[in-house]
Amino acid sequence: MRVHSSQLVPGCMLLRPVKGKTGQPIVQEKIAINREHIAFLRAFLIEEVDVYRTLADGKPFMPLINDAVTKEEKASIQHKQDKDELDTAKLNAAGLYQYAGEYYCRLFEAWQANNPVNMLEIRKLANMLMDRVDEFKGIMNTLPTLSAEGRLLNHQPIAICIMSAYLSKKMGLDKKDIQQIGMAGLLCDAGLAKMPENLSTYGAKRRQGGESLLRQHPVYSYRMIEKVPGLHRLSKLAVLQHHERIDGSGYPIGLTADKLHLYSKIIAVCDTYYNLRCNYPDRSPYKLMEDMKQDEFTRLDPGIMKKMMQSFPDLSVGSMVLLSNGKRAKVMFKEPNAPIRPIVSVTDNEEIISLKDRSSIWIEQKLTANE
Repeated sequence: MRVHSSQLVPGCMLLRPVKGKTGQPIVQEKIAINREHIAFLRAFLIEEVDVYRTLADGKPFMPLINDAVTKEEKASIQHKQDKDELDTAKLNAAGLYQYAGEYYCRLFEAWQANNPVNMLEIRKLANMLMDRVDEFKGIMNTLPTLSAEGRLLNHQPIAICIMSAYLSKKMGLDKKDIQQIGMAGLLCDAGLAKMPENLSTYGAKRRQGGESLLRQHPVYSYRMIEKVPGLHRLSKLAVLQHHERIDGSGYPIGLTADKLHLYSKIIAVCDTYYNLRCNYPDRSPYKLMEDMKQDEFTRLDPGIMKKMMQSFPDLSVGSMVLLSNGKRAKVMFKEPNAPIRPIVSVTDNEEIISLKDRSSIWIEQKLTANE
């Protein structure tokens, strides 16, 4: 496929040699190009190159639409991409989540190569997810567990976008607000692209020092989008504030509740829950949510927390669940003020238990039809 040189990302495989004005090859074919190659091609004013549809690691290559490309070129490139891209409408929610993670990875690598944030791409990715946000309800609590170790960098912004948009919708916000919150969720960690590699990696490597610098990533993210058109100033503010806490214990500034925008508070709740699920993947998401409410009630907005607990659990009446005591039960009635502690009927003896009144027992997991 032929792409503009501004669309290249590290790992692209050249299909044909790239020749200079003298006709001599300046970059050979079948080479996995890196950032130095990309800079080299731009220095020689190479406009278009032919590349394979897959990267060196076997993943699909998704060209970026760079702002430097002319309007006519963008239209041509978009037409090519529309034909080449996977039909995401055929993917289920989990498949779309994985695909979006790979899409975000290409954007992140472009930022690492000092390309600017392209709001056309961000909006496209955000809309891809938000147009189908209701489909994620059934897997909202399992999104963090769908990412393999080392792939969380791709998927956390995707999960935060989905969770924040879904929660905003359940809070009754209008469509414009939901879209801006979703895009802010995608961009919150963009600044990690400007940090040393060991700090821009989620997991064990990330915890090996550098905490002070890492706490500045909201600032880096904000600077990357500060002057970018197409993103509301409140979304930019949410990117800067998403690690702030209502009691002033957050970072990078230490703002309190009265200085924090609603967008920021929503993303903070979703980001905290996502990270807890990643850190404790074997714990019950329902118990984890309950513990989060108790541990974070002075740091996170209580109203938003309550709405999350009402919205994220997929526990409708009739759902089969596994309790912490090993018993299977059916949800009989949902308590309005205790959505993750409904009244259940134990299947083996038909005992009725109000989980709201039995703090020693909780829902371990929701069971599928085959369990």
